[in-house]
Amino acid sequence: ALKAKVEEMREKLPVITDLRNPSLKPRHWTQIEEIIQHRFDPQEPLTLQRLVDLQVFEYGEAIREVSGQASSEASLEAILKKVEDVWKTTEFVLFPHRESKDVFILGGTDDIQVLLDDSQVNIATIAGSRHVGPIKARVEEWGKQ
Repeated sequence: ALKAKVEEMREKLPVITDLRNPSLKPRHWTQIEEIIQHRFDPQEPLTLQRLVDLQVFEYGEAIREVSGQASSEASLEAILKKVEDVWKTTEFVLFPHRESKDVFILGGTDDIQVLLDDSQVNIATIAGSRHVGPIKARVEEWGKQ
């Protein structure tokens, strides 16, 4: 009897893990609610028994897909944030051009070129992902820049 209960719990653990994914955002919870055809009440404690009563474990594969999508979106957002942060802190060195007061040339372009190449690769990678949806506008804006 104990072995059967342990086995039953082992089958439920992946779904519980997917539901505990820290990358799940409100839009993902809306998807999960549509899958299981139940709206969660934030005041209502979400217990194992409640999940069993709602037959959530019958939708394990669909929930796993939403959770995986959330993780992918989170990693894409992290890459995009890294690109944004690099350019926010990059300083451009300017030198006066000969005797001109108002004309400058950009110095130290090798490092900037490396950053630009890295950024372009990252933006292309993000843009090519099937999970780009929620940040697509930001990615396209960076692609233009």
